[in-house]
Amino acid sequence: MIGKLWNALWSPSRLATATLLIGGGFLGLAVFGGFSIFLHHSNSLEFCTSCHEMDTPYAEYSKSKHASNRTGAHAVCADCHVPKALGPMLVRKVMATNHVVQMVLGKIDTPEKYEAHRLEMARKVWGYMEKRKSRECHNCHSYANMTRTLQNEKAQRRHAQADKEGEACVSCHKGLAHKLPDFDAAVADAREVLEGKVGQGTGAARGVVPVQTVKLHGEAQGSVIGSVLAAAPLDVLERQDGWFKVRLTGWSKDGKASILFDAPWRPVFRAGLKQSGLEYVAPAALAEGVAPGWNRVQLEGWIEDSRLVSSVAPVWTFAEAVYDLKCGTCHRAYPATQYTAEEWAEHMKAMKSYAKLDKEDHRLVQIYLQFHARNGKQAAAEAAQDGKGS
Repeated sequence: MIGKLWNALWSPSRLATATLLIGGGFLGLAVFGGFSIFLHHSNSLEFCTSCHEMDTPYAEYSKSKHASNRTGAHAVCADCHVPKALGPMLVRKVMATNHVVQMVLGKIDTPEKYEAHRLEMARKVWGYMEKRKSRECHNCHSYANMTRTLQNEKAQRRHAQADKEGEACVSCHKGLAHKLPDFDAAVADAREVLEGKVGQGTGAARGVVPVQTVKLHGEAQGSVIGSVLAAAPLDVLERQDGWFKVRLTGWSKDGKASILFDAPWRPVFRAGLKQSGLEYVAPAALAEGVAPGWNRVQLEGWIEDSRLVSSVAPVWTFAEAVYDLKCGTCHRAYPATQYTAEEWAEHMKAMKSYAKLDKEDHRLVQIYLQFHARNGKQAAAEAAQDGKGS
């Protein structure tokens, strides 16, 4: 009896075909249903926080406004970290398994280790979100649905700019659901790396660079005639018992002879002189096409060799780290080429009270941004071209 039924089912007949189609359909539905149920469950808060490595981020999240607020709106892990579309969702879930792997390997298996790698992990998440323009944030938040009149003037201006330029929400809104990394500790680590470069190779170098503002003397161990700022390229002319006689080539402007700039097209401060220091300045060969009122000069004097490096590269690396860590907390760390040197001077002045940098670091970050800034002539030409286009 069973054999006849089996033969009937598998014989080339309409009954066999229908049976296979129906059976396959039910099987497909069962597999798809099971997959959908698991996928839905894997997006739940309970699933995301079921692993030990989520204890720390969950404790932070549970105290945030994403977990509890006056309106009762509630966002779970998947709302912020998992795309809605199936393909990107699966890719993101595979990426998330790295957290488990690092836990098993012992990289973040204790609160102390987790804290030590917090900045590294945060940067990966921020980078992912910025690359995708905070796609998941817009599941709940939309520029189009904002009632801008209920926002303060600064928020209205920033949201309008972000909407126009397609900026990611996370560029300005960090630390909403999780504790921010210790940026001061990260700056201290970067400073330690820079300090390790101080003095290396300067004994025989033809040129040196100060890592911070240094005093300039008329003679070795003589009176101070001015100051040379960090990152200024100096030619070494002579060495004498821990002192370097150096030359700085720069530009002065009519009416401001006591200040030396990098170049007319890049007015970065390089040195400041007392009245007694002006006699140590001599004219230098002029370049072609110099703007009126600018004078190319050379300044010679003596500095101690205690705060020098043989290349500007580690100074720029440190300055970039400080800028990214301290200025990139509240907004996107805009590329230096976004503004001219003059515009960066204004921005740095406006942001001084917010960045909370000490005088030396603030000055160095400004020098870094101005040195790598967009050329003022180029910016003017682009603005003129934009005016013609409109």
